[in-house]
Amino acid sequence: MYEKGVQWIFGTEIFFGVLAGIFLAFNAIEYHPERFKIMAICALGIVAFQAGISKVFSLTDKLHQRTSIFLQYDELRMKWEFEKVKDPERLNEYIQRMLDISILDNELCKQYTENRINNMHKWEKNMEEKSEWKK
Repeated sequence: MYEKGVQWIFGTEIFFGVLAGIFLAFNAIEYHPERFKIMAICALGIVAFQAGISKVFSLTDKLHQRTSIFLQYDELRMKWEFEKVKDPERLNEYIQRMLDISILDNELCKQYTENRINNMHKWEKNMEEKSEWKK
């Protein structure tokens, strides 16, 4: 579900970026230049808004985290399936590896949350500076 949301945001960002390029091309050939200039500015505004959302919510960081952890669990599962000796000692080793991956996942989640908070603070500070600059 998370991956679909990220794909949707990045996909619409690409769509509006290409749309802005098309509008700028129509503007360059002077085919209703004012209309396409305004449409290009609107499309670029949407792209900037979506990029801001992606940055504030640290979507890329979270996607990397989920992918990394999934692949580690998958690798561990595959190793267990091909393990020839499945005695209690080996099982305990695999359980410990799963716990280690879980601890790593928690640490990455903390980093992700800290990045998200830092990005929010940067965004808020940037908005404050822009509002003061306009005064």
